[in-house]
Amino acid sequence: MFEKRWLKEARQKHPGKVIYFPPEVDELARLKDDPATLKLLHRIKKEFGGWIVPSNSPKANAIQKGGADAMNVAEETRGSRPGLSVSEVKIRLVDGGTDGLIGWASCVVNGALYLNNIAIRRTREGSIFLTYPGKRSKRDQNYFFFNPISREAKQTLDTAILGKLQGMGSCEA
Repeated sequence: MFEKRWLKEARQKHPGKVIYFPPEVDELARLKDDPATLKLLHRIKKEFGGWIVPSNSPKANAIQKGGADAMNVAEETRGSRPGLSVSEVKIRLVDGGTDGLIGWASCVVNGALYLNNIAIRRTREGSIFLTYPGKRSKRDQNYFFFNPISREAKQTLDTAILGKLQGMGSCEA
């Protein structure tokens, strides 16, 4: 297992490098036959930091549920990064979407990273939320290409995308 202090020490000794710990390397080894996904994950980790966790681990489940463990992971890995800026939000509404699908969103983060295929969904109770694109492995594990790992990042993306949706007047957000 690795600790927060080791990550801090590794960052000090190797500034500007992307640091991977053994559990992350084990998880990435499962994707060895998919170099495009490996490259994408590396670029995302380089830009935003954070840890790569197995999709079926307790940490990944907490992140997906947005629980306290997810916020602890974000706090441990975020450091003193500046806030996110979301621009160029575009929404494509769909007719008759399944699983509560309302539409698809894209945006630009910090003027440098284009995010696409963010699903906008409605729960049975009527609340609207975002889901992020990913890939399901042969072992039935989900690997998300990107998703927010901090409360602030989630709130920033939700505000920008759902605010745009509400501004369109097509459905209540």
